[in-house]
Amino acid sequence: MYICTEEDKQYIDKLREDNKPVNPVMAGQILPGIVVAEWGETCKNVSVFLDGQIEPLWKTSISEGNIPGSYLNV
Repeated sequence: MYICTEEDKQYIDKLREDNKPVNPVMAGQILPGIVVAEWGETCKNVSVFLDGQIEPLWKTSISEGNIPGSYLNV
């Protein structure tokens, strides 16, 4: 799980403006994702799934936490 940032929201809004099939998100929204690489105990790469988008949103070198821009280990 990944917590969406304001920058992520802006990126996703731009996809929508470019007529990409993706539904809107809000900063702070929790999105589904899979850890695809681990760089030590605290740093991960996460593939985040967007509703309607074929390609995932790649988030690299993020830490576990409960603030936007981090992943939740559930």
